Amino acid sequence: MGKIFKFEIETVTPTFLAGADQNKAELRAPSIKGLLRFWWRVTEAERDIEKLKIKENKIFGSTMESGKFAIRVLLPTKMKASREKFPNKKIHQIIVKSESQGREFPINILEYLAYGTFEYKKGKGNIFIKEYIPPGYRFNIIINIFDHTYTEEILKTMFIFSLFGGLGSRSRNGFGGFEILNHYCPLKIESVVSQVLSPWRYCSVYKKASQ
Repeated sequence: MGKIFKFEIETVTPTFLAGADQNKAELRAPSIKGLLRFWWRVTEAERDIEKLKIKENKIFGSTMESGKFAIRVLLPTKMKASREKFPNKKIHQIIVKSESQGREFPINILEYLAYGTFEYKKGKGNIFIKEYIPPGYRFNIIINIFDHTYTEEILKTMFIFSLFGGLGSRSRNGFGGFEILNHYCPLKIESVVSQVLSPWRYCSVYKKASQ
């Protein structure tokens, strides 16, 4: 029996997270654990790939060994997925120029950033084919840590994930953003960001950017 941490999560931006049916919205623990694994790699920034794999498998598990923690998702209220159109007020529009048609026309920047999640229907405009979880939905991520040696590392990764990452597709365009309403982060935000950047000081790209 490990130590259990219950994160209260609220979606901030539309979230395109799905399971086997890619058009149906679903909050899945394996997907969240996979994203945690990604952000752990980012914060670790180990140059020796073999060392990185060994430590990663020890924490997250592999086909050969069990990980040091487990994740499950708890939905206190029924999730109401949506296919509703995004707001389309003047503030949401940008002007683009079509080289082939030789004219300018407005497009919804939110739909532009969500490209690939909808299709055009004549007379109806862009219609979402993929469901999304709307902003404001609250759920819980339960993390059960079996080995306390890795508690701070796992919690720190979860915190970094919430700050810089997102759930599901189009997260690089701002979708899938979420907020942790109850903070378990064992460090101050300035310390966390500093720890994330510190391993990258050996990277030539980071050196050039920080000059």
